[in-house]
Amino acid sequence: MKKIFCFFISLLIIFNSITVLGADNKYAYSFGTNYDGGWFDDDIDTSQAAKNAATDFGIAGYKSYYNIKPTVQYMRGNNPNTNAPRMESDVLFFDGHGNYQCIAFNYKQKGGDYKTGIYYGKNFDSPSSGYKYAGIKSYNFSKVKLVTFAGCNTAEGTDNITKRAVDEGAKTAVGWRKSVGTKSLTQWLARYTNELALGKSVKEAVDYANSFTYSDNNVKTVVIKGNENLRIKISKANSKSYLHDDNVGEEYPIDRNKILNDRKFKEININTDLPFNSEKPDYVGITTFIKDKINPKFNITEYIIYLTKRNRKSSVIDIVYKIGDFETNSSYTVLVENGKVKKIIDNTITIKNDVQTNVNKKVKYSINNYTSQKITEKSIGEEYRIENQESKYYYDINNNKRYHIILLTLRHLPTNTFVKEEYFYEIK
Repeated sequence: MKKIFCFFISLLIIFNSITVLGADNKYAYSFGTNYDGGWFDDDIDTSQAAKNAATDFGIAGYKSYYNIKPTVQYMRGNNPNTNAPRMESDVLFFDGHGNYQCIAFNYKQKGGDYKTGIYYGKNFDSPSSGYKYAGIKSYNFSKVKLVTFAGCNTAEGTDNITKRAVDEGAKTAVGWRKSVGTKSLTQWLARYTNELALGKSVKEAVDYANSFTYSDNNVKTVVIKGNENLRIKISKANSKSYLHDDNVGEEYPIDRNKILNDRKFKEININTDLPFNSEKPDYVGITTFIKDKINPKFNITEYIIYLTKRNRKSSVIDIVYKIGDFETNSSYTVLVENGKVKKIIDNTITIKNDVQTNVNKKVKYSINNYTSQKITEKSIGEEYRIENQESKYYYDINNNKRYHIILLTLRHLPTNTFVKEEYFYEIK
């Protein structure tokens, strides 16, 4: 009996050793950069998103690295611990200028080896732009569990880098169909990767991030390819878990308490049959449900509706409260799956009547004139061209301030990639 017990204990030790070894050999790499060349009043910078993602992947149990000054040598290089290509890591995350073919980096416009990125074909040296990409077809992407292409238009059309990543073997890939505001995307991604770290599936993480309102609603044009039910969490981070900064060759203890504290909304699961056709949208059923079941004072004339189609039968509906011409951060978000409403998220915030009066005070200038004035003051550099401008009035209830928001989509001419900046100008 004693021999059997010792044998059983030995098996447990061996099993645990294998499990720990497996976790130690699971890697995540996150990439972003600061593109600023001194042309903008706000940096075009995706560094923080990469750091946030790397921290969350570390919490999820991976040996997590980030690089915010990526070079072609690093992108195409090997993990020094395994001698396997970095592009064959379990989890990959890229946040930068994007199009359907690639995400491109160029740290502070320094050029040279910093002109790099990830491409939907094989390793590619562009003769016209000088950019040198790591191509997904040059690597064994069947080793990749999850890759996130956090950039404008990375899931646009029927053939794109998000789709090709799965075609090349990745279990799951995430991208965006439209140009997405940098600020909104950074907020969205922080929620998305945090949910992944908590053990949620990719779809659950996407749905959670979509449950909030953003200054650029295009952030919800997210697309999941492959296995949307994939969960990447493998273990809890422990006292020996570190976040690795490969720009300076240093490592830092993982902040195991990094959990976003924004779960303040009320989530209502819809158990009744509430159909919705995104091809022929009719909001009467949804607005009636809100008035009958959630808020008896709900009046649809006080709201503006945004519909974001994810596919033929799935969509996200944002019903945003307005004070006169000002949109606010008080809203309802509706998640539609397979042609039926599945959840309504109540993100509404109580506003006092005297505040509403002050918010609606006359603005001294038109939004069009204000936009034109601000944009002409900007020097965007020779490599960028303005593709589109959008503007709106916005009132932030939490800080009691009014803004003009300018959404400026830029095309980066050398790489034909896109970036969308969000500028908040306070109305005094």
